[in-house]
Amino acid sequence: MDLPLSLQVEYDRVLLQIPEQEELPDQRIGVVAQVGSGRILANGDREPLSVSEGDRVLVRPVLGVHLLLAGQPFVIVREAEILLLDERKEMPARSALSPSRR
Repeated sequence: MDLPLSLQVEYDRVLLQIPEQEELPDQRIGVVAQVGSGRILANGDREPLSVSEGDRVLVRPVLGVHLLLAGQPFVIVREAEILLLDERKEMPARSALSPSRR
């Protein structure tokens, strides 16, 4: 994805594009638009992130830094804040991701 002003997230941060129709009350589904270079370990090595551009992920809606880029909603989160990774390119129906209430 081409972002304005040559923006690049850093370290263990992930930039998610949030399609408006994908927002659920207690959760937010986003598409990974950009990933940082990785987490820096205690020994100085860099650990690459486990998500990649195009992955769909689930995060809590209150987490991260919310911003608008080119009129589109985005959120920046740490990789550790990603609750679920769905490597399928098509998402299941919304009801399939809704928590069951028993």
